[in-house]
Amino acid sequence: AATVAVAGEPSAAGGLPSDAGGVAAMPARLRHLATLIPQQAEMFDGTLAENLLLGADRAPERIEAALHAACADRVVEGLPQGLETRVVEGGANWSGGQRQRLALARGVLAAEGTSLLLLDEPTSSLDPETEARVYQRLFAHFPDAALVSSVHRLHLLDRFDEVILMRAGHIEAVGRAWELAQGSALFRELLAAQAVSGEAPGS
Repeated sequence: AATVAVAGEPSAAGGLPSDAGGVAAMPARLRHLATLIPQQAEMFDGTLAENLLLGADRAPERIEAALHAACADRVVEGLPQGLETRVVEGGANWSGGQRQRLALARGVLAAEGTSLLLLDEPTSSLDPETEARVYQRLFAHFPDAALVSSVHRLHLLDRFDEVILMRAGHIEAVGRAWELAQGSALFRELLAAQAVSGEAPGS
């Protein structure tokens, strides 16, 4: 399995390119192989279990594994009603980080058996330490799948097999994070900008 990070400016709006219609516009065979987990954590009125499963049937151990992979297990463990906890429309009774972790767990469940997992900054509301832990667990949960993720916090890039650096939707450079740090002026500029903004591990 390979892990690939997309950094810089993947598209004019940020995130993975969407002008082609996303997963819905992919050929049928590729749609069957790929699962997209978006940045926006959509939640609807219902129980937490209903939000996670979306009508699918999953064994309890698979749900637990998905919650663990998304670092959402502790969120659920702290709920008196567990998976039967009520979610209001839009997830307004949850924090942004909780919504993202729960939506990520839903994506993990939906991605069972996938060959290609596409992540569009699904951890943007998490603190850097939790975000790094999420990626570590996702890599372990999908050992046989190719994982491609749009990444904003550059300290994560050392964890990926390959980094695609983009500027305004065009590929600027490709390589390991350390190779880009040595050979790409744009990458060094991005690193310096994040250092100034304080977006680093533990910030």
